[in-house]
Amino acid sequence: LDYAAISERIASFADAHHFALVETFAERLADTLRQEFAIAWLRLSVRKPGAVANAASVGVRITRGQA
Repeated sequence: LDYAAISERIASFADAHHFALVETFAERLADTLRQEFAIAWLRLSVRKPGAVANAASVGVRITRGQA
C-alpha cells in the first residue's frame, strides 16, 4: 500500500465532506479507502477532539472486510 497516497486521500476526504456523526464519517471514509486502494481489510480509528464537554475527544473504531 502507498501510505503517503492514503494519507493524502484521507486529508482530502476530510476537507471535502462534513458529517454530523463521527460514525458516518468513519463508515464513508472506510468505503472510499477500500474502493480506491483495493484494501480487502482495514481497521480505522477516528477521533473528534472537543466534541463533548469534559472529554478530550470522542471517537469510533471500525473494522471492515475480511482478513
